[in-house]
Amino acid sequence: MATLRAKRPLRPARALPHPRPVRDLALNSDGDLELSAGRCRLTTEEDGESVAQRLRVRLRLWRGDYALDTRVGIPFRRWLGSKGEASVALAETILRRAVATCPGVGRVDAFAFALDRATRVASVDFAVTTDTGIALSDNVFLEGA
Repeated sequence: MATLRAKRPLRPARALPHPRPVRDLALNSDGDLELSAGRCRLTTEEDGESVAQRLRVRLRLWRGDYALDTRVGIPFRRWLGSKGEASVALAETILRRAVATCPGVGRVDAFAFALDRATRVASVDFAVTTDTGIALSDNVFLEGA
């Protein structure tokens, strides 16, 4: 017959250290790595640079272009070539959702979308507040959209 042993009481859980801020590799305006003296620079979460960069990358990534997961990105082909206000409304809804669901974005304060069909250039203007309370605004041009 097995004997039961009294187990030691559990120690109280230690408080976990505060999570380190997320840092990404910094990109320049062309989307290339930003190098300084041959070294990559990291973005910081404190000034909202990481969130702003994530938003720019997210809005410029076409669905299917990311080789590791072709489901990631904006489905531009879904509304490209469509005529009428319905396609513009669909594009605006998709892009607004991409901004609102970006990691680090607390709320969307302003959003505007414009499409020039003649030049096939779209423009997204947005203002957001990050999870940490930093206000960001940017204008992203989407060529070939």
